[in-house]
Amino acid sequence: MIVKWATVRSYNEITRVDCESETEAFVTIRGRRTAKVTHYHRYHDSWEEAHAHLLERTQRALDRARDALATADADFLSVVEMKKPQDG
Repeated sequence: MIVKWATVRSYNEITRVDCESETEAFVTIRGRRTAKVTHYHRYHDSWEEAHAHLLERTQRALDRARDALATADADFLSVVEMKKPQDG
């Protein structure tokens, strides 16, 4: 058996997976061939590699959230600071 470590999109978990065989792009699990990398999951060679992948993915999500918060905060402040026109 070949041991791989799976990460699944939207879950912060690492799961051990026993594979029967592998190529550069595919693994065989319980007789079924599946791609090592899809939009939904990834199979990694080590737990550390899987963990690094999760760290990178969650760091990107955190950075996007911080950017969105900064934009929303600036938008909110611009609305708070609005003044009614003199002629209106």
